[in-house]
Amino acid sequence: MSSSISSTVPRKIRLFQYSRSSKAIRWDIQFGATFGGNVDGFPISGFLQWSDKNLYGTGRDLSIATNLSPDSQSLTISFTDGWVGDKRWSNGLNFSFLRSVKDSGLQTSTESNYYTGHEEDDNTTPYPLGYSSYQSYQADTSSLPSSEYLMEYVYYRFAVGYTSGYKFMFDAGSLSITGGLSIGLNRVYYDKNLYDPYEYLIYRYGQQWQFSNNFTLDFTWDGRDLIENTTKGYLLSQKFTYAGGILFGLSNYIRSTTSASGYVSLFTFNLSDKPANAVLGVTSSVNFMLPQFSYDSSNGGWMWRDAKEGATRYEMLYIDGMNVGRGFDVVYDQSFLWDNQVSISVPLAQNILSAEVFASATGVLSKLTDFNNFNSINWYFSMGAGVKLKIPGFPLGLYLVKNATCMDSTFAWDAGTIFTTSSATSGFKLVLAISSSLY
Repeated sequence: MSSSISSTVPRKIRLFQYSRSSKAIRWDIQFGATFGGNVDGFPISGFLQWSDKNLYGTGRDLSIATNLSPDSQSLTISFTDGWVGDKRWSNGLNFSFLRSVKDSGLQTSTESNYYTGHEEDDNTTPYPLGYSSYQSYQADTSSLPSSEYLMEYVYYRFAVGYTSGYKFMFDAGSLSITGGLSIGLNRVYYDKNLYDPYEYLIYRYGQQWQFSNNFTLDFTWDGRDLIENTTKGYLLSQKFTYAGGILFGLSNYIRSTTSASGYVSLFTFNLSDKPANAVLGVTSSVNFMLPQFSYDSSNGGWMWRDAKEGATRYEMLYIDGMNVGRGFDVVYDQSFLWDNQVSISVPLAQNILSAEVFASATGVLSKLTDFNNFNSINWYFSMGAGVKLKIPGFPLGLYLVKNATCMDSTFAWDAGTIFTTSSATSGFKLVLAISSSLY
């Protein structure tokens, strides 16, 4: 299991900051709130961070940070250096601890019969408690059965990591290359007299401490004019995550994420005697969960295995309902996710509030082998309008959303609870979103 599982980017708002500076000392103490970073948990946590920005006068950074929420607690100790000589080459070491309470775990319908990810969709495939068959589970568009069939478990992770990156500066933009290695020990605890998990990996993590190791490599080209409140430019990125394999550990998968974003100013107007821009933004992101060449203890040898055999549903791709597929329930356990968004953002108050209209189309596949043609992809559509805060670190938005789906080439509107009519598919949804938009 990964230590951070979400497509929602965590954002911080500082309520207090104390700094002490001298020629040899630069201390910072901060506390406030963190928004996002947990797809099915409490979305807001408090944070406390102490940093020495100039450790022993060397210019290196030592920090100790903690995040606390009702269902998740973490502690991170990190040591970083942003330069090697006069080169913009950053390096960092970190130690982290995470405790997370999950109350929406799936249980197996048949004792000691676990879903390993490679079963066929037939009568022998295990299915979660609360369903009558694996087919009925797959056909259910909701993310979870009713709460009476769910289990609670506590997930722990201790990890040590190393990251290194270099930033190249050009007139047209900047190129950042970052790599990182994380070695962790994970464990799951649950009441074995009450619960029996559906996922085989959760069962394995519940038996003893297990390694879960991964290596990440990220390439980003930034051609925007401004990182925040972008008015024009583009952003391209490619990220690979290599989990398990020759690094060993219980989690084994390869994830690829390719993203492209473009921004253009539609018009400029004066707002509070300052220029403001209405910005058109277009983003497309393609994600794959690929097979991993790893050691199979049951067969006693190395072999290529599908990502579903080596990843939990939290490590697989999913629609989060806030940034991806806004307005939908969470859709877990996907091997392919293609998210496309277009939006127009207009400032209402300088650096405080903006209005936004948007439309998105998100295509997913549970298994890569299910792809036959464009029509084999399941599509989730969202469109609507709302307002979002532009206060740094306070990324909240409120949207009126209309949803639709296209499953097996059949298009259908989703019903909402606001502005309904006699039609069964009428109405809109009111969505409070934690947005990671940068423009």
